[in-house]
Amino acid sequence: MTNTTTKHSEMLLEAFKETVTDCDGLEYHKNWKLKDLYNKFPQDNPASVRTVVFTLVKNHVLEQVGRGTYTLVSKTTSTKTPANPTQEVKTEKVFEKKVHVGKKVPTKNDDMKGYSGEYIPRSMYGTTDVKLLNALYQHKDFVLIIGETGSGKTMLAKHLAFMNKVPYFRQNITGATTPEDFVGQFIPNSDPANPAKYVWCDGQLTRFMRTGGVFVVDEINMATGDILSLFHSIADAERKLVLTQKDGEVIIAHKDFYLIATMNPDYEGTKPLNLAFKDRFRIITLDHSDSVEKKLNIDAKLLDVAEKLRTSEEIQTPVSTRDLVKYRDDNKNYGNQVAKAFFKNNFDSTEQTVVQEVMDLVLDNKTSTKTSEVLEDN
Repeated sequence: MTNTTTKHSEMLLEAFKETVTDCDGLEYHKNWKLKDLYNKFPQDNPASVRTVVFTLVKNHVLEQVGRGTYTLVSKTTSTKTPANPTQEVKTEKVFEKKVHVGKKVPTKNDDMKGYSGEYIPRSMYGTTDVKLLNALYQHKDFVLIIGETGSGKTMLAKHLAFMNKVPYFRQNITGATTPEDFVGQFIPNSDPANPAKYVWCDGQLTRFMRTGGVFVVDEINMATGDILSLFHSIADAERKLVLTQKDGEVIIAHKDFYLIATMNPDYEGTKPLNLAFKDRFRIITLDHSDSVEKKLNIDAKLLDVAEKLRTSEEIQTPVSTRDLVKYRDDNKNYGNQVAKAFFKNNFDSTEQTVVQEVMDLVLDNKTSTKTSEVLEDN
């Protein structure tokens, strides 16, 4: 870097600090890179540095105001002091960061309501999934459960909480999920005895870290980077959460707090998990279990349909245990034809002809050339 460039950079840095001060010391400048700003001002005219930088920062502030991040408010100050009893009132426009306001998180959850321990264990790694997960819980080794939709991931987690008589909560991740949904946020104050306009309300993750219980993060591979990084310190040996948006409070996880993440592999809208996240978990893979499905009173012919579809090269849509349970119940509640239609509609339109013909053959003893080809491939 030349002496001229160094001088310009120093001037830029000085002007940048002054600009931030003029804009009420906002923290948005952390998102700006000095190099990016340096490349935007006329290098052949150092005298214009302050003007250009101030304009750039002001425009950025106005953009944030438009997004609702900041708001422009009037503040009135008084110069009256004991030494100078003559009061002079001064009003100026300043930018203030808006408080992130959301709805109050329910203090009570009913995620265990109606569950009575009906989960059927499956064999795994020389033991059962229930025994393995319970052992991981006792050692507080957090787990990532991977499996197709309907394979029993969340039911296994719920059964763990049931066995250990601890609270259970499942938080599903969507494209609109934010860190505040987990950690908490400021909400409008409804207590007339409290003069504060907004009060802090813990999110469910924060609540569970304070009091203990099984906390499930569903569809973790749909999470944004800022949500994933939130769990790094929680899943570390430190087991801590820092409430930076509140007052910097540090929460050390309760001895009964247990974190389970679940994911469906390679589904639309998901992304690969980074190694920094995966490294903090033990990983269990769940697949359908023939022995479990037989214990669920699923008709043997329907199990035969599932086996043929699962092994067919023409069928890419997974056939889950949940699909078979739904067919069993639909057949009882709505009749055979409706149950078959519901089952077929689970599949892609390009697969439905094959599904229909396999059902016709196995369930109704009908056959066709296409079905014969599918069965021969198996």
